[in-house]
Amino acid sequence: MKKLKSKTKDQVEPEFERIIRNNNLMNIWVLGPWGSGKTKFVKTSLDSLNQEYFYVSLFGLTSRNEIIQEINEQIVQETKISLLVDLPLIGTIFRFMYQLNGLSILRNFREKYFVVIDDFERISNVDGTAEITDFGAYNDVLGVIDYIQQSIGCRVIVISTNESLEKFITEIVIPKFHPYQYQIKFNPEIIKDLPKQFFKKNNSQEIENFSGVFSEVWGERIRLDSLTNYRPIIHELSYLSDETDVRFQISYVLSRLMDCWEINISSGSSIPFKFLVNRITKKSNDSRKYKLLKKIIEQYSFENGLPYYVQENSKERITDRLEVQEVLVLNYMRLELKSLKISNDYQFNDDEVLLLTSRDPKSDLKGRTIEDWVSENYIKFKYRHPTRTYKNIVVSGRYDKKWKNIYQNSLARYFVKDQKIDFNPTLESMIINTIKRFYFLTSDIERFIDLIDLDYVSEYLLETDNEEDLISSRILYRYLHSYYSISGNISLYLIKEYLEFTLDICIEFEDKDALFPVIVNNCESPTEFKKSDQYKFDDILLKVSQNTSFNKKYNDKKIVKEFTLYIEHALYIVKNLETTDTINGISAKEHISIFMNSNGYREFGKLRDYIENLERDSDSNKPNKRGEYIIENEYNDFGDIENSYLDYKTSLKDRYSQWKKVMETLIPETY
Repeated sequence: MKKLKSKTKDQVEPEFERIIRNNNLMNIWVLGPWGSGKTKFVKTSLDSLNQEYFYVSLFGLTSRNEIIQEINEQIVQETKISLLVDLPLIGTIFRFMYQLNGLSILRNFREKYFVVIDDFERISNVDGTAEITDFGAYNDVLGVIDYIQQSIGCRVIVISTNESLEKFITEIVIPKFHPYQYQIKFNPEIIKDLPKQFFKKNNSQEIENFSGVFSEVWGERIRLDSLTNYRPIIHELSYLSDETDVRFQISYVLSRLMDCWEINISSGSSIPFKFLVNRITKKSNDSRKYKLLKKIIEQYSFENGLPYYVQENSKERITDRLEVQEVLVLNYMRLELKSLKISNDYQFNDDEVLLLTSRDPKSDLKGRTIEDWVSENYIKFKYRHPTRTYKNIVVSGRYDKKWKNIYQNSLARYFVKDQKIDFNPTLESMIINTIKRFYFLTSDIERFIDLIDLDYVSEYLLETDNEEDLISSRILYRYLHSYYSISGNISLYLIKEYLEFTLDICIEFEDKDALFPVIVNNCESPTEFKKSDQYKFDDILLKVSQNTSFNKKYNDKKIVKEFTLYIEHALYIVKNLETTDTINGISAKEHISIFMNSNGYREFGKLRDYIENLERDSDSNKPNKRGEYIIENEYNDFGDIENSYLDYKTSLKDRYSQWKKVMETLIPETY
């Protein structure tokens, strides 16, 4: 047996010619994946070599006699014998004679002709997982092939797929019949030429445009699925061959790519637009997919609109042009916007604003800055009933800070205008600054609108001194008090911890505002509170909590005398400090003991539950950076220190377990 050859279609003709010219090769098998053009290759090659042949397809043939009869029929059709067969009497006698003598008539043509037997695999439906004994249906045709080669002396070319018959060919055909194998490999490079064979109703330019997209898409799908045959490619082309709408054809092909990429898109939706929305929301860093889609959009003009999603095996199509989304896609990809327009009064939806806020706010879009578009055509209409805030309309990260400020500033301006509290420019400015500064206030905008209305502003804010911190503090108290009864004048960071534990509500603000005073009554100002021991204790507690055993920035000592320890303080202490840490010269454990005595143990259950939750949810591998540690060194081959790191002896879980033990010693008898 000759060594297996592996050639692509672009290379096979010279090799195939050498095979055909070699008269010693009697049994030649041309193998390759389904749809690889094996039949066309063999016929075209033989024709170009002026080599005569009898072609027989085994499709539909099941027995030895049927195969022999088909070969004889082809001999009659391809030679002058057909003239005799057509004669009334002689033809009947002659047909009877060659049927009686089997393939004997072939002897007359063995010197000049090949017998080409195609569709060998179609004799049976067995697949590649079948046992050798299951291939019995192939015995008759193998017998005919061997008879033609050995007894008749005529050369045979067998054309077959090797996908389902690999085991049979390897274990039966090769050892017994020693054929020369010629392998036609799956060649993705020819995919671009395939549409020309199927699309007869489109003009040449349309076919060329489609072919470019088609080959790009299938190049990606082949990469993803490790495809080795043309079957699904041919199937898709056959499905689209009767279509003349190129936009639909390309849409269908790109839809299947989206399926492969596992991007869910509803029917009729713009594929590039939804792809970008998915990319932004999932913060995908896969630039290859993006570049491929951008390349397709850039190379093909899409004069009638960008491609849309089509369900598999569906002929549903849309004729509308999603012009706004098309503008947003092209702008996002930095491609030419053409003559597309966006109406000045258009209201963007949540997905559309994602693409807008992924770009620099100051960049131009159709004669207006993107900042202006987002503010006037989205925030203005959406801030009262938002489904997105700046947190989720800005997910790219690059312009996050800019868009956060724009969102809060726009929302604040529209809020004071809509609530009709813009009658006092100074007060209006302070309210706007408060909203911009404490952006959590608008996380529940309906709550905020209900609380900070015209009546409240007129009664409680209008007559205050022009002190912005006082306005901010009153607004904060009004808003936060709607969630729970704040214990007393207290710093904002302590309320944050309490809300997270008790109500699972997260409020965010800048670190510099952690100590911002929240005043519970209207008789005191933030300025006065900042002078109090109570505020100073809040400051000490925050500084102590920011220490670590390795980096102790604040040295604690007794500074203040008169202060009240609220439940907010207690929760913060057990979460962030060791039992032995000191705050204002007193241990954390003692502070908790004093707190429970002062409150008559009303808050004991809440505090105990909090500690148990902390212990349960903490990671035993997360180090307790307030605990003891040793410095571990890594040395190189020369004994020099190459790297050092801290090895903490305890974990956060250990710390909370210690607090749990402390709480057990403080349980009152009456609890």
